[in-house]
Amino acid sequence: MLIKSQRSSRNKPIAPLPTPERVRIAQELHDGIAQDLVALGYRIDLLLSHEDLSTQARADIRSTRFGVSALIEKVREEILELRSGGDENVSQQISDLVNSFSTSNLQISLDIEELQAPVDLCRELVVITGEILRNCIAHSRATHIALSLHAIENHFHLGIRDDGVGGVEVKANHWGIIGIQERINRLGGTLILTSEIGRGTHFQITL
Repeated sequence: MLIKSQRSSRNKPIAPLPTPERVRIAQELHDGIAQDLVALGYRIDLLLSHEDLSTQARADIRSTRFGVSALIEKVREEILELRSGGDENVSQQISDLVNSFSTSNLQISLDIEELQAPVDLCRELVVITGEILRNCIAHSRATHIALSLHAIENHFHLGIRDDGVGGVEVKANHWGIIGIQERINRLGGTLILTSEIGRGTHFQITL
């Protein structure tokens, strides 16, 4: 279930759109291959959540998941490239992404402003959001996720909080959070991660 609450834009008007043909191709990629890959990734996440997997089986499935994630990122990059005509509607990109994760067992609420962002920054925000949501679904056993996105003093503030088991920490040979931190560092941003056992996890990202 997806609960959406969007605030009005305080940013500059949307830049002119690219050619109709490029938009059409981007829409077909988004509605077809991209959604199919996201669905496949979610099914793999469910497999990873099974506690009776052997160490080898878990490693093999995780490797496959990384491959699917890489394909998803490549397709999204192509979509962004096709649609690029200036800044991107990052709010819509993230809303579409979140909608692909929502299920009857997981409620995701959104509190986001209607914001524009440069193509590269938009791409990174979408990738970071997707990686956090995938980790949450695979490991946290959460039933509710609250996501917020606002612009304050020329910075983007992304918050993702779940009601899962908590206890998240950076571990050797576990690259999810490390990869998120590396992306944020490359953008000159900050990450505050709060995760107490039994009290869920909260990501606060400023870019």
